[in-house]
Amino acid sequence: ESVVVSRKADGTPYGTIVADGLHSDETGAKLTDSTNLKKVRNIKGDETRTQDGENRVWKLGGNDIYYQGTTDKKLPLKVDIAYKLDGKKMSPEKIAGKSGKLEMTIRFENTTSHKVTVAGKSSTMSTPLMVIAGMSLSNDHFDNIELSDGNLVSDGNSQAVAFVSMPGLAKSL
Repeated sequence: ESVVVSRKADGTPYGTIVADGLHSDETGAKLTDSTNLKKVRNIKGDETRTQDGENRVWKLGGNDIYYQGTTDKKLPLKVDIAYKLDGKKMSPEKIAGKSGKLEMTIRFENTTSHKVTVAGKSSTMSTPLMVIAGMSLSNDHFDNIELSDGNLVSDGNSQAVAFVSMPGLAKSL
């Protein structure tokens, strides 16, 4: 399952798309899938689904089913984005249109937790999550980009920033 979350400049989510895949080695298999996604559509084929109560039933025609839908369910991840312009903390709205040295700090917090027993001891752990984050920065507005983590790739018109995080992993270990 992949979850793509579009966020505002302050980290607040405004759109969430979930993509799922179903597989069976049996041609013509009927797979029951319970999902609460809205606006579900097959994105890699023309197989259709039927509704059986709360469940969707997909009939595979010899290939895997890949579908996506939207959700407004609470996310298991908190994102905080803080900005500084020339060393002064500032909101993204106040930074817009200004020039100077911009610092952006992005923090992820895994908000899931569950009790587990390891070697006879009870412990609280986070559900493992991998976050892949990225943004495109126009060369018309950004230069001299430095990252503390991640990768930077330029296509001549813009620079793509990408990084991976596993929030909660170190704490759980």
